[in-house]
Amino acid sequence: MKNESMSRALALGFFDGVHAAHRAVLKAARDAADTQGCTAAAVTFDLHPAAALKGEAQQLVQTLADRETAICREGRMDECIVLPFAELRNMEAETFVEQILLDRLHAVSVAVGYDYRFGRGGRGDAGLLQHMFAQRGLSCTVVQRMDFDGEPVASCTVRRLIAEGSMERVREILGRPFGFSGEVCHGKSLGHTLGFPTMNVPMPEELVTPPAGVYTALVTIDGVTYRGVCNVDRARLSETFVFDFDRNVYGQSVRVELLSHRRAMKKFEGWDVLARQVERDKEDARAWFASEKHL
Repeated sequence: MKNESMSRALALGFFDGVHAAHRAVLKAARDAADTQGCTAAAVTFDLHPAAALKGEAQQLVQTLADRETAICREGRMDECIVLPFAELRNMEAETFVEQILLDRLHAVSVAVGYDYRFGRGGRGDAGLLQHMFAQRGLSCTVVQRMDFDGEPVASCTVRRLIAEGSMERVREILGRPFGFSGEVCHGKSLGHTLGFPTMNVPMPEELVTPPAGVYTALVTIDGVTYRGVCNVDRARLSETFVFDFDRNVYGQSVRVELLSHRRAMKKFEGWDVLARQVERDKEDARAWFASEKHL
């Protein structure tokens, strides 16, 4: 975190996915910061509040690192402030505003979504923020609900679509593919055995699990993005055959993005049957990429 004594225009939210509605909140904070000549900052939590309160595993669109990157890059924030949810979960809403937003972070304005909740038991809402900020002559911008083809632009919508395998729809709502980064690891070497070596990258545990099966995919290695076909198994291991790439990158960090769910996972009667199916998957993926609408 940067110097806490500076005045800030704050965007508040968990921002999982940093979708269009999130970006509207971030833009409101950016505009306020530019108008008032102060720092634009996003304030989020390290853990998803609902999952933490229920004691459930997180099922997110992005890792914390990806969320911070997207907030700053796509939301044009000067900084992203990550608060420890465990330490603040029992803080009363008014105390959170006074001690954290005003005293500690020196907020001169705040922007939130219409459904933003905060404080003990989620009692605080946009109305309370507007009231408390207005009392001090400060502004609070509330961004109203956004819809896309009849569905709310919301993180829960994106998580459901990922779990359904609707990756095209996910891309439309997020403005980018669902993706994750990880280190290329050794697998069972089945790809080498069948003549199509793959890059094996485990999905981060906190992310929502897409259906097991075959996807068209992009893989970014050393800043260069390649096309490929990816199998995601039930153990959340992604195995991607990358077109026109033959380097050994074991132990290297790469990024995998899933574009389209092509077929479900199924069992095969023998290696020859599996090899023929893999060739069909590769041909299908190349045809998909060659289609004009996917360029």
